[in-house]
This record gives sequence, structure tokens and C-alpha cells, in this order.
Amino acid sequence: NVVKDNFIGASFMYRRNVLSLLGDYDPQLGVEDYDYWMRINDLGKIAHLGTDEILYDYRVHDNSLNGKAGEFKILEKSIQLMEYEKVRFAFYHRNFEIYGSYHEGDLDFGCFRANYVSGVPSGCNGTAKRVLLLKGPEIGDWSGEILADFDFTAAFFDLHEEYYCGKFASRIRRNHIQCFARPESAAAKYLAMFVSNHAECMPGEFGRLALSAANNRIFWNRTRTPSETSLLPAEPARKQQGTVLILLEQIGTGGMEQMAVDMAGYFSSCNRRGILVCVRDFRANFIPPGNVLFKPLDMATPEEDFKQLLEKERPDAVIAHYTLWGAETVYQMNIPFYQVLHNTYIWFDEEQCRSYRENDRFTTAYFAVSATVALDAAVRLSLPPEKIIVRENGIDHEKFFPSEKLRMQQRNKLHITDTDILLVNPASCYGVKGQLHLIHAFSRIAARHPHLKLIMAGKILEDHYAEKIRAVIQEHHLEKQVCFGDFCDDMNALYNAADAVVMASFWEGCSLAVAEAVQCGCPVISTVTGDVERQTENTPRILIELPVRRHTDLNPGNIGMYLYEPNRDLIEKLSAALETAAQGSLPRSSRRIPDRSAVEVYSGYLRAFNLIGSGFAPQAVRHNIERAVKP
Repeated sequence: NVVKDNFIGASFMYRRNVLSLLGDYDPQLGVEDYDYWMRINDLGKIAHLGTDEILYDYRVHDNSLNGKAGEFKILEKSIQLMEYEKVRFAFYHRNFEIYGSYHEGDLDFGCFRANYVSGVPSGCNGTAKRVLLLKGPEIGDWSGEILADFDFTAAFFDLHEEYYCGKFASRIRRNHIQCFARPESAAAKYLAMFVSNHAECMPGEFGRLALSAANNRIFWNRTRTPSETSLLPAEPARKQQGTVLILLEQIGTGGMEQMAVDMAGYFSSCNRRGILVCVRDFRANFIPPGNVLFKPLDMATPEEDFKQLLEKERPDAVIAHYTLWGAETVYQMNIPFYQVLHNTYIWFDEEQCRSYRENDRFTTAYFAVSATVALDAAVRLSLPPEKIIVRENGIDHEKFFPSEKLRMQQRNKLHITDTDILLVNPASCYGVKGQLHLIHAFSRIAARHPHLKLIMAGKILEDHYAEKIRAVIQEHHLEKQVCFGDFCDDMNALYNAADAVVMASFWEGCSLAVAEAVQCGCPVISTVTGDVERQTENTPRILIELPVRRHTDLNPGNIGMYLYEPNRDLIEKLSAALETAAQGSLPRSSRRIPDRSAVEVYSGYLRAFNLIGSGFAPQAVRHNIERAVKP
């Protein structure tokens, strides 16, 4: 780092941890590989292999970079780099201010000088290097606003703390928290699914490596603008143009089916010939959008019909939504088979879980619609974490948008006055969605708040469950305050008319509805399931913990008790939240940060198909597709 032209050469290796801790090359220097060796040397120790073997051949010619060193001013750039390194070295050896729950003596910082500071930093300090060091489960105790006051935050996930990797995944990404976990531990595997900035180390190495990464990140942020450090994501060797088959067991009216239809439409709009294939039952009155090809299989000979379709189309990819049907056939024809994991499949018994594990050998990769779903797939279904790609659902911004005019029209249509508070539950009516608990909670406060109205707008999927809800409505004479059983298909108008959306779901399956509501500027009252914490970060909200410690505590043996019998704890929490809404304390949001669009999400699927088709492993694709602007 002090002698110019002291380069490493073309034959060098470093562990993935180095990339995790140091990040990307710096494209501004013109000698970015030399600079990267310097940064590695500051991080640890560079050593010669200690052999005289010839390890590589190097061809020298006039058209090489070395041959044109004068033309490209390589020497001048090297001299500039040495001066740059002097400034960086001085910065690296300034004192650190360490914050967090660790105490002096808990961590070994090696040669770094560090002072522990109590409390949190206040105001800006351009010279201090303020670092927050956390234990993984503590991340939830720190708000984004407070984390922004630190120059760098790192967290260590120890044994049996892998659950928090998924729970805090969105906060880790949003606040650029550098994560560490024990080598080969479950936490290390799960972190890889959710975040790109993760490294492996033993607890005793955490302090030193965290400060090494902090030095690199803080100096980078203070000396480079985002535009200066932006890099193009890797491009696939070939961009596929062929057919994509999209499989569904049946076509109904839920969010999953709508996503599959929208996905087929987007693929077709990209000239990819998206074909929606129904492998079992479909509604006779189902009419696909104009640009979607629909192929219901012959129910007399579905396997043969499907095989003929594969031979005819020779698709580039087959992507299945909540079905394993046809996986082995697709695999035998050497066609990539992908699965979209839509839910934490709590109701699966051991036989169903085993079926997913057995079909893993036929599956190229999995797309999970949230971090919670990905974690559940790895923990409960025992699917390999390295094959799981988290790809959250997106919003159709043309269908869902805030409109004051639409709000007034819809409220007039529903005879909702300006003084009324309208709550909307958009979920289909069945046990998982928790409407029984919601109506019990509503009945507790309805008499005190006659201006409070509730619309349960979803389709009834369980008649016996609906009867329980009707019984509560009748018992408490709520007919004038509650609308139940009238399905609404114009949800954009209803979200705009609402003063809050209420979701009482017990597990994943509400993410799309919540995202749509937030897109329309609607406050949210919701149980903590799926991706709801990330989705509601920038809107007024009340989040309610479920009556179980973790969603994984729910299983086929106990879900009936939670779903179909009133739960006092959940009802009390919902009642308190509804009371807050009734008092007008949840204003509609005018400050929105739009969620990603459906187009962005589906373009990521196509990009993943291209990259994996070019030989990329799923774990190499995960964060690459996040960085890509277009497929």
C-alpha cells in the first residue's frame, strides 16, 4: 500500500467474505483492481502461496492494457492512487465511537482504537466514525430514523437466532446493516437469502471485522457520490425469447390466481409468449385478458396433453404457482422448473411437506413472495436456502391509485357521511383471514361509536365460517354498521373510500391487499404477518402481534383452535386498534413511497430466467436482479 507498482498479478484468490465486507470495485480510479488489493490488505493479510510452481501463463502483446499503459496513463493513475491511499490510511486509523449493547471488553477490535459511548449520537459530526454494533435480535429495537444517525451499523446473529434474519430482512436492507453469522450456521444460510451484505465469522472476530467493514463503507460514502460508484449488474450470456408456461392447479378469484394471469400478460407483452396452463379445474366463465394465451388441459388425459404441449412449445421455463404437478415431466425434458411460494403453508401436514422436499430435485429455483415465506420454506419445508430467491409482489399502478374524486363518489354511493369512519376488510372470507375475531372486536365498541362502519368485501369461501360471523352481527344488532357478504370487485374505489383497511390474517396471504391499500393512501390495521411491516413503514398503521410467539408455532394440529374459536387476546388487541380508528387518529396518508410496480417484479422474473439459463446459480441471481433497472 505504500510502494507504487507493487501489484498482485492476475493469479489471486480471496474468500467471498471479502466481497461482503468491502463491496464493489471503485470505478472512478481507473486502476480499480490495484485499489481493491489495497483495501483487502487493510482488511486482513495478503500472502504469497509460497510455491515456485507456474500457476498461469500471461501473454504479452502491444494491444494489451500493459502495452497501452502510456496511452491510458496507467502510471499517472497509480501515482494518484498512492496519494488517495495516504488520505484513506489516515482516515482508517482515526478513533471509532462504539454504540450499542456490547460492553467494553466484550469485543476484540484488534489494532483499531475504539471508545464506547452510551446513549445515541445527536446531531451531525463530520469527523467521528460512529458505529452501532448489535446482536441480531436487537435490530427491531432501533427505528430507521435513529439508525440514520450512525455512520455504520453491524449485527451478529448467533446460534438459534436465524428467525430474526427473515423478521428484520427489510430493515437490514433499507438501513444497509452489515450482518455477520457463524460459518455454516442456519443464520448464515438464511442471511444469504435476504441480504447481499452478509459475512461469516466467529463471535471473537466480529468486532475487528465490523470495524474493518465500517472503515471501508464510511470512507466510501464520504468520498464518492452514488452515481460515481454505480455499477451495471451482470448481463446474461444470452437473452431467451421463447415461451414461458405458467401452471395453476385451478383458476379462481384470489390474489395468487390474479398474479399468475398478470404475469402471463406481462410476459406476452415482452414478446415471450406467456401461456397460462390450468392443470385441473377452472371456472367455465373464465375469460383471459386479450394478450394471454390460456390452455386448460384435457382432464381425461392431462399428463399426455401436458407432455404434448411441452414438446410443441419447447418453453424456456415453466413456472408453477402452488402446484408440483408436472415437475418431473418438465425436468426430464431438460426444461427449468420454477416454483412461486405464495404462502407460509401452515396447514401442510408432514406428507405434503415431504412432497415438496421430494420434488426439490426437479426444481431449478424458488421465488418467495416475502422474507417470511422464504424462511418458512427453508425451516419447515426444508427446501435448500441457496435455491430460494425473495421476490416481493408488486402493484399495478394503473389499477390502484389515490383519488379524492373517487373517494367522494364511492362514499356517496355507499351513503357514508363525512363524519363516518369507514373500515374495510378486503380479504376473502374464511378462517385464515380472521374475520371472526374482527367482528367480535367490532361488536365490543360499535355501540359507543355509531359512526363506525365496517365493510367485509371479500368472497365467502367457507359457508360455516360466514354463518358464525352473521350470528355475531345479529346478536349485537350490527346490521346498520356492518356490510357482509356483498362481494366488491372495484377495490381501488373501496380503498379510496376507506378510512382504514383492517386485516386480521393468521399468516401470509394478505400482502397484496395491504400493498394495494397503502398505494391508495389508506391507513392499515393489521396482524404482523408476511411482508406487512415493510409495506406499511411509510403510512399510518397499527400492527398487532398474533397470539402465538412466531407463525411457525402454528401447525395443522392447533390451527383450528386459533382460526375458528374466538381468541380473547387477539380480540382485545383488535378492539383497541378499532377504538383508535374510531377516534379519527389514523389519518389517510398523503406522503407515500410507492411500492414497486408489478412490471418491475415480473421483469425480475424474466431476468432471473435469463441469468440462470446462462449458467448463474440462484444465489448469484438473488441480488443481481434487485440492481437491474430493466430485464
